[in-house]
Amino acid sequence: MAVQPLEREIVCIEHKHTNRKSSLRRVETNIKPFGVNVNRAHLSNLSESQLASGNTRLERRGNARRVLILGAGLSGLVAAYELVRAGHVVTVLEAQSRPGGRVHTLRNPFSDGLYAEAGAGRVPINHEWTYKYIREFGLTTEPISPPHLAPILRIQGQQMALKPDSRLDEIFDLLPSEKGLSPSELANKYLGAALEEIISGGDLHSSDWPPSSLRTIDRFTVPELISSKGGSSAANSILYSGALPTDASALFALRALIQTNMDHVEKIQGGNDLLPYAIAARLSDQITYGAKIVRFGQNPSDVYATFLQNGSQHTIHADYMICTLPFSILRSMVIDPALSDMKMQAIQEMTYASVVKVAIETSNRYWEKEGLSGFAKTDQLSEIWSNSSEQRIKSRYSTVLSGRTRGNAPR
Repeated sequence: MAVQPLEREIVCIEHKHTNRKSSLRRVETNIKPFGVNVNRAHLSNLSESQLASGNTRLERRGNARRVLILGAGLSGLVAAYELVRAGHVVTVLEAQSRPGGRVHTLRNPFSDGLYAEAGAGRVPINHEWTYKYIREFGLTTEPISPPHLAPILRIQGQQMALKPDSRLDEIFDLLPSEKGLSPSELANKYLGAALEEIISGGDLHSSDWPPSSLRTIDRFTVPELISSKGGSSAANSILYSGALPTDASALFALRALIQTNMDHVEKIQGGNDLLPYAIAARLSDQITYGAKIVRFGQNPSDVYATFLQNGSQHTIHADYMICTLPFSILRSMVIDPALSDMKMQAIQEMTYASVVKVAIETSNRYWEKEGLSGFAKTDQLSEIWSNSSEQRIKSRYSTVLSGRTRGNAPR
């Protein structure tokens, strides 16, 4: 979400929150949330695909400006990359010793060539901006899971391989009206109307969204919404187990899913961090690592940021600032002058999902002999997936299995 506080001199970009009453800002096309076909009008005048597929290079107007960017995650890196190409003087401050933010690939202590994604793991096919830079930096993508192998669904102590001819009611305790339905048909039964309502509710980017007609959906979580439509406990778990947030507003969660094509999900071959590292390589002189920002703000003549590095305090000034730091980091900083009361409240109160990931290296992929992909969705561990489906280590057929779960209890 982009806002422009402080007389438009400081731009704050926030892009990973899961607050119950908040929504994402992304316009996508041709989406089938939960596999449900929905008729959708254009949600904005200019789609993201039109922008990302065209010539989006910035053109400088006037003199070069000094721009200070807080954070070297993908938002900060892309902003810096485009501004440098336009001829501006850019400095990026990053507290960590690496670029990428929450895009973080782990290669140690695994065998050579193996890795696990500690952060962002998926690239939905309709994230056109991500693919624009993947192409621009010559990277390769592949399906996140082998399309010819089956994942496992494990809920309420029962499990089954989700193959094309699988019948959910043979394993799970579904209602008579639910028997014989596939997961996408169950989703259409219980969530189709809400999805259509959200899609027809107007421009998702509008400042007055959501309309009052959608407030009812906002009062439910997705599991509550399914139950209110008469869905069984088993149907609820089938549709909304895994990594999806169970305590988020249904309006927030369904809106996000509408804009994310989970039917075709890929990853960057070799590790998702190859993208931020590729961008950072073009900005080697512009990025200052190990710079822990403690204060930033605006003077009558410029903007500034104060940071600690190697035990010393430094202050840097610029004409403009772009802040891409997550709210969880902004909470500990002094912002002078303070943003509006509503923005400061959002920074202080926005909640984030707590996620724990565990990765295990295996010497072989024994599950593939049974036609299984190494991927599973559960109502306990949330998800299990194979990180390295394309990798071979000499004669070994190795991989790294990862699992993740939500909430504070696993910590």
